[in-house]
Amino acid sequence: MPRPSLLILALATGLLAGCAYPPLAIDENEPELGDALPEREIVAEGLLRIDFQWRDDDGNWHDICDLRSDIQGWSTHVDPDDIGCSGCAEAFTLVFEANDETNCDFVIPGAATVALTRLEFFPWSDATDYMVERLTEHVPDEASGPAVYYAATDWSPIGEDEWDERMAVHELAAGPDDGFARAYHLRPWYYWNTSEGSAFWNLDLHLVE
Repeated sequence: MPRPSLLILALATGLLAGCAYPPLAIDENEPELGDALPEREIVAEGLLRIDFQWRDDDGNWHDICDLRSDIQGWSTHVDPDDIGCSGCAEAFTLVFEANDETNCDFVIPGAATVALTRLEFFPWSDATDYMVERLTEHVPDEASGPAVYYAATDWSPIGEDEWDERMAVHELAAGPDDGFARAYHLRPWYYWNTSEGSAFWNLDLHLVE
């Protein structure tokens, strides 16, 4: 007759075997962008582009790869002291998900908070001539005219960063997508040196209101 301790062990083993489940497939259970936003009102969508390049000794640029990410975002509150102005920011938290147009074998983690701010609040006295030209005269191919705002943000291609004025904000030449009231093209004035190469990023942002 089995000893009581062995009988209990045998029963426990049987119960555990009866509760076993097959392993979950990673590709079928990987969380998607919408899974992370269950209680947010999505008011912004768009596309983030980061082009990674390297420059040779003659100053010529060469492509490494292109990272393309779909954007979803919601309105968020920022402390005006964090962005250097008072009562001037319209801020959004944006999350990125690399799409099928990406040909890089890596992703850029994190989420960005971006504050669209009127040009009158820009710290002109601290700006270089190049920055002034980018905000007052330069018109990228994607834009319909010179900048209408500037953007302060806590993100860059190297990831989470300090709050800084980094981007000119232009009205998007193509206009807003269906269901959106306005659209902007956001463009920085500098490249970022990363472990993957020199990164230039910009984004198109479509807003519900």
